[in-house]
Amino acid sequence: SANSLDVFGQRCAKVKKMVDKATEQGKFRGPVLGPIGFYCKIYPGKEEFAALAESALPPGTLDRFVVCNDADRKLFQKIRREAGCHLDCGVFQQSPHARYSIPD
Repeated sequence: SANSLDVFGQRCAKVKKMVDKATEQGKFRGPVLGPIGFYCKIYPGKEEFAALAESALPPGTLDRFVVCNDADRKLFQKIRREAGCHLDCGVFQQSPHARYSIPD
């Protein structure tokens, strides 16, 4: 929900909504994931490790999005500017590939 995105900054929920709309309209060529922190969950009873995990990541990692090609990066940057983001809601571009080869 939008409220759970507030922890990543005021404009992050707006960016996510704009990305979802652009995705529904078929404007992105590949998947757009994010913000990264939205996919990170703290298990009950392990809350004391949240700060440790967050401090191990480079600053600004949890509010970033991931795209898979340059055209999507450019579109994401346009959405980000329209949402008024400056340092928040950055983007990583990652080429799609199999990270691990898993035998059959």
